[in-house]
Amino acid sequence: MKPINLLINPFTWIIAIIFVIAACGDKTMDTMDQKLQSRSISEMEWEKLAAKRIYFGHQSVGHNIIDGIVTIMKSNPAIRLNIRETKDVSAFNNGVFAHSPNGENGKPKSKIDAFVKTMDSGLAKRIDSAFFKFCYVDFNKDTDISDLFRYYSMAMDAMKKKYPEVIFLHMTVPLTTEGELFGIKTRLKEQVKMIMGRETELQQSIDANIKRNEFNILLRKKYGSRYIIDLEQFESTNPDGALYTGAKGGVKHNLMVPAYTYDGGHLNDLGKMVVADRFLTRLAKQ
Repeated sequence: MKPINLLINPFTWIIAIIFVIAACGDKTMDTMDQKLQSRSISEMEWEKLAAKRIYFGHQSVGHNIIDGIVTIMKSNPAIRLNIRETKDVSAFNNGVFAHSPNGENGKPKSKIDAFVKTMDSGLAKRIDSAFFKFCYVDFNKDTDISDLFRYYSMAMDAMKKKYPEVIFLHMTVPLTTEGELFGIKTRLKEQVKMIMGRETELQQSIDANIKRNEFNILLRKKYGSRYIIDLEQFESTNPDGALYTGAKGGVKHNLMVPAYTYDGGHLNDLGKMVVADRFLTRLAKQ
């Protein structure tokens, strides 16, 4: 019998490996789908949520969450949200989960101002609940948390007083990883920066995550769990329920589960599904 030459066509092996990886990925996502918290929500609760008129202002991570919701809806026909990217008042005659870009990344106060402007455009008189999210890039080591939170709380409290029928929710700031996804080249560059006494990307991530945690603590303390959508917790909790934390920078703080992201901040397919599942479950229980 002639021996099989395994090196005849290396491309055959590459294709085979790709299929194996894809198959494993599908099984992982299928398993994840079976474990979703949103599976425990009753059809009546989903109907109640679908009947609400909700507005969500956001940027890129918000789009990641919306993508995750759409994926979950495909496998759970009980979830029939009317998802629309709009803030046009005419879109809020019936139940709708509306979303749109809000403010400018890197300028957190612009997001507060943009949300207030959207509410004052007449939208607040047509909705049941509304909220917006900051982005992780809105926070860095120089962010004055006390000043920003004062600006935020004054604006949101004024909105609540002006529109008492609206349930204004408060979304915690998303997180990032802290160097777990760095490649060899980046790690070498980080070492060179350390030797030269320059600030590293890792230190920037640590400082920013600490600031995000500080802001989120203030949010929880002022508004309580009833009005909080805890995106920080969604992103820092592993699928098994264990919290992912760090202590670099001398402060224990939550950080993003590396398995949920492809670049350290935006959500990958697994992250989209996990976060969207927790997000939907929170809204359904509101």
